[in-house]
Amino acid sequence: MHGVKRVIAFCILTAVLPASLIILPLYLRHTVFADVVYPIAESDIIEIRDGISSVFCQRHSLQMNSSFNAFQLNQKPEISQIRKHIRLKKSMVLPDDTLEYWGFYLLKGATVALKVCSRYDGSRILVVKGERNLRTCGLLEHNKNKFGPHFNSEHGQVLVTFESAAEIVDSSTSNKNNSGYYTSPDLGNHGK
Repeated sequence: MHGVKRVIAFCILTAVLPASLIILPLYLRHTVFADVVYPIAESDIIEIRDGISSVFCQRHSLQMNSSFNAFQLNQKPEISQIRKHIRLKKSMVLPDDTLEYWGFYLLKGATVALKVCSRYDGSRILVVKGERNLRTCGLLEHNKNKFGPHFNSEHGQVLVTFESAAEIVDSSTSNKNNSGYYTSPDLGNHGK
């Protein structure tokens, strides 16, 4: 019996342990901490956490096909209790059947007021909470009542407005709009 234990220990020390010490770091480096691609637009403000490791990280390299600002912080930033009022005015001309995407990273408890007007009838605005809902944009009506691993609990929290020009949509004061879709007053961490 004593010889069997020696043979098993020898096999573990010569084959299994070295193989796991080689395979495990390679797996971590090329799958868990692999390079990450973020699809973003010019208005996005995002926090980059995926693919960053204190063990395998030699440098942080950010690339984009247009100019951008990046900030590296040594610690988690402190959130001020003083609220700021930020106004963004954008005017654009879009051809038929075209979508314009604007994404914002909002802190919990933030309120958003939108004022939208259009020269012609037929324009629509979609206000979508969360990146996962943004991918579907609430346009997949056949998936409206489905739940499961591909649909999170926020699926269906899409605000579609079919108002006339110069109508104000305020998430903090009204939960129902003229189109009949219900939305949550709390936008949470991401309002897109």
